[in-house]
Amino acid sequence: MLKKLLAGKSIFSSLIALIGTILLMAAVGFAWWSISNQAGTDDIVNTVGEIDTSFSLKQFIDGDLSGPLTTTSEVNFENAIPGDTYSFVLIIENTGNIDGHVSAYLYDVISEGYDEVNGWTELGAEVTKRIQNSFNYEVLSITYLTATDDVTLETMYSNLTAGINKIYFTAETDRYFMAESETLDIDGNNSILAIFFNVSYEGAGFDNNDYIGQRFDINKIVIECK
Repeated sequence: MLKKLLAGKSIFSSLIALIGTILLMAAVGFAWWSISNQAGTDDIVNTVGEIDTSFSLKQFIDGDLSGPLTTTSEVNFENAIPGDTYSFVLIIENTGNIDGHVSAYLYDVISEGYDEVNGWTELGAEVTKRIQNSFNYEVLSITYLTATDDVTLETMYSNLTAGINKIYFTAETDRYFMAESETLDIDGNNSILAIFFNVSYEGAGFDNNDYIGQRFDINKIVIECK
């Protein structure tokens, strides 16, 4: 009788543990889905400031422009391999009734999974927060426009030179400026601004920097107007 009782308690305990494990896995799965879903639907461009503007972010794919990018899911570096370059143009237009100045920067740049790469040390000390520092960005041109059609932008892009002023992402930097205090008038030749820029993944020459099982995100492009 005692053996049967103990066996019954053992089965009951195992059953409770199994149910608890299933519930925990379900909770973790839901949390991951929620994070991924939010990352995919958040606006990629955010504006702050005192003057009214309109904006458009587009990507060059084999020299041709895509439609406007609006969410973070459309700016995706998940499957990057060494040598990949992603090219964009950000167009900002003053739609208000006062002149002003505009700054634009990349914000909330993060790496997921990179902290878990084994064996990485800096000056003999382990670093708890790191970023994929073989990713970099480069502003190719800051140009005022009189026309914003795709043909005009594609022609301008084809004449730009890359690889001169790369800035590498680091864990210590909060925001990365693409333009700072540029004039943005209400009309005339200085009312529409275009920022052409690249994001590249080199993947070579960086210790333990393999981009495997990780994710690199630029979650916001912020436009400040004043």
